Amino acid sequence: MVSAYCSKHNATPRRLLEIKSKAERMYDQAAIEAVAKVAPVANLPLGEREVLLTDLKSGMVLAADICRGGFLIMAKGKELKEPAIKKLLSIHRITPIDPLALVYC
Repeated sequence: MVSAYCSKHNATPRRLLEIKSKAERMYDQAAIEAVAKVAPVANLPLGEREVLLTDLKSGMVLAADICRGGFLIMAKGKELKEPAIKKLLSIHRITPIDPLALVYC
């Protein structure tokens, strides 16, 4: 339920009410409450999500530039291959960068 809801990035009060109305039959109440708390602040555009650098997989496409100290490390739109992922992780070990990357889903 949470992944289906979050993948749509649909944080409207109407959608939350719809989910809550099905709580007893379909969804775990604790999960609904967690989504209700997070949904208003989850402003990711449709089709984008944040993943940890350590969770990047070959074939993912960057939805935002990865920068460090004003310098571009990898550009938005780059399709990641294993060597690029290893390079990012290596850079991160030497000089830490943001541990999250925005990718297209």
